[in-house]
Amino acid sequence: MRVVKIKNRLAFPVLFLLCILISASALSIKAERDEFSKDEEIVVSGNCDNGVEVSFLNSEREIASGRAECLDGQYSFSYQTSFLDPAGIWWVWVKEGTAKRKFQIKLNATRESQFYLITFLSPSEESYFRGQDLNISVRIADAGQNVERAKVYTWDSEGRKLEMRYFSKGVYLVNYRIPNNAKIEDWAIVVTAEKEKFDEKFGGERRINVSVEKAPIAINIIKPEFKNFEVDSTLEVEIVLTYLNGMPVEDANVEMFFGEEIMEMESQGKGVFSQSVVLEREDLGAKKIAILVVDSQDNDANTQLDIIISDSIISKAITLIPIAVVLLGIGLIGIFVVKPMIREKEDVASLKKQQKRLEAQINKLQKDYFARGKVSKEYYKGKSVELQAKLSDLKKKLKIR
Repeated sequence: MRVVKIKNRLAFPVLFLLCILISASALSIKAERDEFSKDEEIVVSGNCDNGVEVSFLNSEREIASGRAECLDGQYSFSYQTSFLDPAGIWWVWVKEGTAKRKFQIKLNATRESQFYLITFLSPSEESYFRGQDLNISVRIADAGQNVERAKVYTWDSEGRKLEMRYFSKGVYLVNYRIPNNAKIEDWAIVVTAEKEKFDEKFGGERRINVSVEKAPIAINIIKPEFKNFEVDSTLEVEIVLTYLNGMPVEDANVEMFFGEEIMEMESQGKGVFSQSVVLEREDLGAKKIAILVVDSQDNDANTQLDIIISDSIISKAITLIPIAVVLLGIGLIGIFVVKPMIREKEDVASLKKQQKRLEAQINKLQKDYFARGKVSKEYYKGKSVELQAKLSDLKKKLKIR
C-alpha cells in the first residue's frame, strides 16, 4: 500500500509537467542575418502552431505589422524596407496566442538614403508639456535646392506614423497635440524622406530630441468672490480646472485643506469642482485654504487662498454702541446673568460640532486607508490615535456638562 501511495503522489507532478510540455508553444523566430540596409527586404520565419502576428518596431515607432499563416508548422513573413524607414536597432516581434518571441536586427543607412539635407524648423524648444500643440516642420534640400513633393514621414510620441504635408519652398509640416498621458521622458523626433528622380531613389533622415513634461493644470477660483466671512456662515469654494490647451480636467482627485480638515471636492462636470464648509467660532481669524489637484495621469497642481473670519456678534455690537449707552443697566444684567447661560449653551453646541467634525475625519481616514489606499499604514495609525484621543477628551467634557 505504501508503494502505491508514493506512485500516486509522483503521478500528479509528472502529469502536470507533461501538460506544460504539451501546451508549450513551438513558436520561434529567425532571419537570414541580423543587419540590413535600407531598401532591402527583411524575411523572418520560424516554427508555429497557428497563424502568427508579426510587427516591426524601431524603439517604440511602429514600422510595419501583419499576419503570417502557419503551414506545416512553419511561417514566413517579409517586409520591404525603404528610405522612409528609420535607421537603427529594430525589434521584430511575433505573437501566437499568449506566446511572444522577438528578434533584434539593425537597419543601416545607405549613401542614397542620406542624400537630402533635412533641417528642422520646429520644434525649437528643448521641452514640451503634455497636452501642448506642437508643430513639426522641416526644410529638405538637395545641394542647396529645395526638394518639392517628396514623401516625408515622422512618428508621434506614442510611435504612430504621421505623414507630413508639403507646404512650400521645400518645407513640410504636421501639427500634433501631445497626449495628456504621454510618457514623461525624452522623445526622439525622427523625420525621413524619399523621392524618385530620374528613375533613381534618394532620401534623407534627421532626428532631434525633446523632453516631455507633466501637463500644467490651471486652477481658476470662481468662489469665494470675497475674503471676509462671519462665524456661522457657509464658505463655498468652487474652482475650474483646465489644461494648457484649454481642455477641462475631468478625471481628477481634488482635495481642499482647511485648518485640520481635509475635504474631497466634488466634480460638477466640465472641469468644475466644489465644496462647502460651515464656519465656526474656532475658525476665527486669518485662515488659508489650500487646494491640491492630481489627475488620472499624475499631472498635478496646487494653489491657496486667504480668508478672514470675524465674529458676527462683535460686528453687531459695534453698530449698537449708541444704544448700548442708554441700555447700560439692561446690558449689565445681560452680561452677568443671561450671557453666562447663553455661553454655556454655545459651548455645548460647539463641542458637539467638534465631535461631529472629528467623527467625520476618522471616517474619511478609514476610507482613505482601507478602501482607497491613499495613506500609508504608519500615517493611518498615528493619525487615528491622535483623532481618537481628541474625540475621547470631547466626550468627557460633554459628560461633565
